Order: sequence, then structure tokens, then C-alpha cells
Amino acid sequence: MSLAQLIDNIIEQGVFSGRNFSAADLARGMPETPSVSQNEGSTVIALDNQYFISLDNEDWSQYPAQ
Repeated sequence: MSLAQLIDNIIEQGVFSGRNFSAADLARGMPETPSVSQNEGSTVIALDNQYFISLDNEDWSQYPAQ
């Protein structure tokens, strides 16, 4: 989805036609995704200013605050 929006913005701004463009205009309308961190044994996501962790890709629990 993000790639499609970026390509659309590049075409709309005429990047390859030699016209001036701004990076902010190219990023306009890009969808936002929640923060996710994953490695071989765990997944951590941020949702509504809270963090949740899964250690088995099935069960989720709130990540303990410091």
C-alpha cells in the first residue's frame, strides 16, 4: 500500500521530468503502520501507548513497564 502511494506521488510530482519536487510532497498520504519489533523468539507491538509481547506467536501479554 505504501509503495503504491509513493509511486503515485512520484508520477504526480513529475520527478523524472526534471521538475522541482519536495520530499514532503512525495511522502504525502503515506499510510501509517503501528510500531512492530520482531526477532526469532518474540514480537513486540505498540498500541495506544502501551506495549504488548508475544513469545510464542499465539498469546499476547502487556509488556511490563519499568
